[in-house]
Amino acid sequence: MLQRNIPAYGEKKGDCGRHLARCDIPAELLVLDLLIHKDFTFAIPPKPALCSLAASSSPPPLPERKYLPFNERLQDLGVSTVPPATPEVPRYAKLLQTIYERTGWNPDEFHAFRMKIPYPAFPTAIELCYPLPVKKPKTNSILKVSVPKLLAEWRMRTVSQP
Repeated sequence: MLQRNIPAYGEKKGDCGRHLARCDIPAELLVLDLLIHKDFTFAIPPKPALCSLAASSSPPPLPERKYLPFNERLQDLGVSTVPPATPEVPRYAKLLQTIYERTGWNPDEFHAFRMKIPYPAFPTAIELCYPLPVKKPKTNSILKVSVPKLLAEWRMRTVSQP
């Protein structure tokens, strides 16, 4: 899952970057990876939290979110040119390699974190958050690449393969 419109810089002190993975159906396992570019050292490590979606179909605004007890451990996968082993997700390594090739990104520039949650509560959202710096940069080319388009192309190609 990819998320858009997550700011790289806050408007005021205390603003956070938040990445959510929804779990709204029963599942045996939820796997959430977050790859953070080396230029975003302020985001390492992200802090995990579990947010209830029982009262709504999408996460409510921050002041109204209901957080649940959550004891799962965030795994620090570090930096590596080899995608992290993910036996539960077939062809995950190929997916990441394709994204890196098409975007021209170097995998050595990303720090990976993973949450694996067996039998996750539902309806919930797993949130990985980190404090944002306030100052806005002049430009950041990594935020301008169309990753959703690349993933859509990859999915269309892999669906037609046996």
